[in-house]
Amino acid sequence: MPTPDKYTLSFTTGGLFVAESIMVAEFFLSSQDWKLTEQRLIEDNSFQARTASTAVRICREVCSRLKTLDPYELSILTTGSPKDQRQILWIAVCRRYALVRDFAVHVLRERYLSRQETIQLKDFDAFVHRLAETHEELQSIAESTKKKLRQVLFRMLKEAELVDGNAISPVLLTPRIAHVIRAGNPEEIAIFPVFESDVPGWK
Repeated sequence: MPTPDKYTLSFTTGGLFVAESIMVAEFFLSSQDWKLTEQRLIEDNSFQARTASTAVRICREVCSRLKTLDPYELSILTTGSPKDQRQILWIAVCRRYALVRDFAVHVLRERYLSRQETIQLKDFDAFVHRLAETHEELQSIAESTKKKLRQVLFRMLKEAELVDGNAISPVLLTPRIAHVIRAGNPEEIAIFPVFESDVPGWK
């Protein structure tokens, strides 16, 4: 069931932020200090943002996601393959944003498991409409905000290679990501469109 807690709706900035996340992970793993990491990357305009406010927004957004990862998971961003990196970032996004996680579990994966091969923008609208019955924060959001949330979510799905256009892309979890999920929280496999039987060594 979707989370009963209040949803955080602040994922309206950018997308999966792969390059930026790798940069942040590298700096944090060397400094072991999140405050210093944010300060240095913002001061140096490491993300080459056009304005200082944009640099701050991007850095804080990326850091808020990466703070959900432990040191080993962060190291995957600096030493893993591109597929490792995309999959660990999808895990981070779903940990950071319950609305994204619940959509992944209750819409994306359920459609995949039921052999439905596509997902549409309207599926997000219908999901939010259902949730609004029990989530007051979703009852009052502006249409423009809902559109932005939908746009960013589907951009992240595409960048994580979970969808291709409107088609749901079956995921082959990398060995490192399968290990992370199995050793940590096995329920996190549900954020990916994958059958457990298709994951080597999964029990």
